[in-house]
Amino acid sequence: VYAVGQQSDGINDSPIVLKVDTSTNEVLWTIWLGDYAGIFNSVTVTNDNVFIGGQMVDSINYCTLTKIGTDGTYVGTTKLNDIACDSVNTCVASNGYGNIVVAYTLTGSAGTVITKFSYDDILTPIWTRLIAASTDYYVINATFDSNDQCYIVGTTNSGTNGNICKLDNEGKKMYNKLKKDFPYYDSLSKEYGFHLLLSDKNDKKLSK
Repeated sequence: VYAVGQQSDGINDSPIVLKVDTSTNEVLWTIWLGDYAGIFNSVTVTNDNVFIGGQMVDSINYCTLTKIGTDGTYVGTTKLNDIACDSVNTCVASNGYGNIVVAYTLTGSAGTVITKFSYDDILTPIWTRLIAASTDYYVINATFDSNDQCYIVGTTNSGTNGNICKLDNEGKKMYNKLKKDFPYYDSLSKEYGFHLLLSDKNDKKLSK
């Protein structure tokens, strides 16, 4: 299992990732980016690599995508934004077809964006799409279904509107719905919108 988060050395609160053997609870390897202030807050794993979404603070707040081999080899980190923002929130998902997406929110700035990369190249985006221009919206989670279509869930800072967005594999928006449009709205009408997303349900409904 892989655990991501933040660790402090008294100077920087920095991103950290650990791989743990669940049969022995032994930590197999740890990567801590102690030269940077920031946090890792989402992770997806392929056969050979671990992809991590996070935040780093340099001259501005950056949304980041970090690639690490499953053997603990650090490959690199890509900064996804080049404009200033108050804070960021990042989530990452892999599709099993050689691609990943990173959805990220730049609060106080451009809104919510999703970018698609191949496993082999996290420096060159395949495409980038603006999901929500509102600075009140932020992304919570992302996933793929078996048809390589991407789903993104999020909410508003006020917690009054959950939102789900679906994109095809070219990044074209297929729909963008509020929580109240779904059949189980009453049972899911909790504060802060959707938090988890289940894909590949044949009845096209969200679980209660």
